Amino acid sequence: MVWYLVHTYEDVLNKLIDDCKRMMPNETVGYLVGDIYQWKGKKWLEIIGFIPAPVQETDRYHAIVDKSRMGEIVRLLDEYYPDKIIVGWYHSHPGHGLFLSDLDIRSHQAVFGKSPHVALVVDPTTQPPSYAFFLLTENGYTRATYIVWRRREYE
Repeated sequence: MVWYLVHTYEDVLNKLIDDCKRMMPNETVGYLVGDIYQWKGKKWLEIIGFIPAPVQETDRYHAIVDKSRMGEIVRLLDEYYPDKIIVGWYHSHPGHGLFLSDLDIRSHQAVFGKSPHVALVVDPTTQPPSYAFFLLTENGYTRATYIVWRRREYE
């Protein structure tokens, strides 16, 4: 049986990818919102939304978060996602592929430390757009298992 660390929804992922496309050719960055659960001794994440981060500077190779505006992230989290937490972060690598750079790893360690918080990298230039979730390990990082759920409308 496959254990999926990350559970998210098609509509959330599509909106996040659209945000990354909107910022092209520059990188963008933001925070993944949801909750952390435990079942049979294993942790897993549910991602129900995202909050784009205010950037101080961005170009094709990096995006610098404006730390002086982090209070806005907390306000938006409380307003739109009450009782939820930040479970990771995302950023785009337009045309550069899916990986975590040394700077990405250091940023993740500084903000989140170890698992189960994840990093999502999106390359919005591919067709269809490509993405991968990553989890830090002792020796760097590895891809995290994930599943994308499609919400159903019930009458």
